[in-house]
Amino acid sequence: MSLQLSAEGLISSLPTNYPEALRMFSVGIGRYTPEEQVSICRAFQVATFAHFHQTRKTTLQPYVLHVLQVAIGATQIWIPAYGVVAALLHDVLEDTSHSRNELLIEFGDQTLKVIDALTKPEQDPGQVQFTQQIATAAQEDILVAVIKLLDILANTTDLVGLEPDAQKRYLAKAQEYLNLWQNNGEVPPVLIAAVRKQLLAAR
Repeated sequence: MSLQLSAEGLISSLPTNYPEALRMFSVGIGRYTPEEQVSICRAFQVATFAHFHQTRKTTLQPYVLHVLQVAIGATQIWIPAYGVVAALLHDVLEDTSHSRNELLIEFGDQTLKVIDALTKPEQDPGQVQFTQQIATAAQEDILVAVIKLLDILANTTDLVGLEPDAQKRYLAKAQEYLNLWQNNGEVPPVLIAAVRKQLLAAR
């Protein structure tokens, strides 16, 4: 993981348009081996196809921009390649018709476990079950926590389109996740600092 990256640098590394996201993604995956790059690029293809007709409610940008932001953040802090794959695919089970079995066959059990942990249960008012699911899974694989925090970091760049009450609910839940891991030595400190900075700025 990068020792030189600052919280501000991590925040500013998340692009706000698709062409810049593609450029930064291409640069970021250059840190990985050729074999790892093949898997990451295949995950990008799957994510692009899966989210093809979807847009972000807040910005109306292509939804795949969001998963690219999360994946770019993952490459900035240089997490293992399967984590970058999971970052790209973290919303596929929840928001598209792709099946667990498809992801298992193509990307393996280790990646699927992370994606599973980041997939909200269908009936979960207040996300109580989801929060517990993520917290439990992160005890086994800290990349669950890392990707969730990267997801929060990306989401806080485009909260403007949300209604004020929805913003407050999101920020409260995001703070709850930050509180879970802010003293966890396995989560990169730069990520904790970046999320904390963004949450303070969004209030």
